Amino acid sequence: MELIRNWATVVCITLVVTILFSMLVPKGSMERVLQFSISLFFIVSFITPFITQFSSFRLDVSASAQVEESNLESVSALEESFEQKLLELTKENLEEKGKGFLEEIGVRCQKISVSINKEEDDSITISKITVWLDNAYQSRQAEIEEKLTEEMMARPELIFS
Repeated sequence: MELIRNWATVVCITLVVTILFSMLVPKGSMERVLQFSISLFFIVSFITPFITQFSSFRLDVSASAQVEESNLESVSALEESFEQKLLELTKENLEEKGKGFLEEIGVRCQKISVSINKEEDDSITISKITVWLDNAYQSRQAEIEEKLTEEMMARPELIFS
């Protein structure tokens, strides 16, 4: 609001001064040069409040770099958190799939645990499958191992209790 007030004041004063100078300009050879000078004075006076208002605006590069570094740290932490959550969800999904594969052959497990690793190429591999089963399924050990190895591409460790 103050910017508009300052601008209006400068324009009014400049207009009065420009009119006075225009009336004082003698007719003749110097008239064009003086009219140009007066017009230039009016245009510069017209723009000056905006220039002075924005001259205090400076881009602080160090502050910008700090903000960018802070943002990069936040993004990095967010990516790490996302990656951890993705691995947890993948592990849970594989455990549910393993239970489903066992149910297909009529086996109910007490618990299943899948350990996974994230490789350098961002692929995920199953490093270990541990399945806790009732002793009643011990006679079907080979069938259970074969089914899980075939479906999950990793040989399971079966624990009977």
